[in-house]
Amino acid sequence: MGFFDFLFGKKEEPPVLPAGPATAPGEVSAYTFAGTVMEYFDDLLERNFPAFDAEMMVYPRSIDFQADFQCYPIAFLLRKRGFPKLALLLVPQDRDDTPAIQSTKESCARLNIPCLVFHNEARNEKNEVLAAITEALA
Repeated sequence: MGFFDFLFGKKEEPPVLPAGPATAPGEVSAYTFAGTVMEYFDDLLERNFPAFDAEMMVYPRSIDFQADFQCYPIAFLLRKRGFPKLALLLVPQDRDDTPAIQSTKESCARLNIPCLVFHNEARNEKNEVLAAITEALA
């Protein structure tokens, strides 16, 4: 092998890794959705809960004047006729118990708003997400 072959020769292609664990045909998850996790949840809420207005990235201080300034933002706040009905938090998997997330949960509890926590890195299967949201709204 010559010097130029070494520099410009055919290089070994890195293996293509799957986006995530395999899903059954027809199943939709955050791994199979062509977009970000926020876009995935926005699409789910828009298609399956048309009676609710989904507001993105709401800071708890805007709905609860007693909320701590260091609260974690609510990824989606579902409202019906202007009243908050459900808060969805999208958090990194290793940050479930940070003071900011606990403060946001406390703020939601103070206002009697159910609060669901989903992880950014999780599969977030469509059926499981919809079941959790439907149960929380009931």
